[in-house]
Amino acid sequence: MMSTSLLEHTSFKDFSIPGFVLATVVGSTNLAAVVYYLQQRPERYNWAMLGGLTMGGWIIVQIILIREFSWFQVVYLAIALGIMLLALHLKVKSLV
Repeated sequence: MMSTSLLEHTSFKDFSIPGFVLATVVGSTNLAAVVYYLQQRPERYNWAMLGGLTMGGWIIVQIILIREFSWFQVVYLAIALGIMLLALHLKVKSLV
């Protein structure tokens, strides 16, 4: 379990609001990308790129707010970048 001491430089007292934002913004964007991919909808790659962008943005904001850095954040940033690059590659490939 994470200590709330990580939040001492933020305006949050516990992880409820950040967790809710994480689940709704990052989670719903990536869930929409999966649903659109399964339905083979044309906008699926745009949603995947947005999902990667929200994930990467979340990690960057997290680093800024908590003022601590973990190797795990590097992993998530790499995954977010990978999602965005793969989605872009597949979108361009589908247009050809």
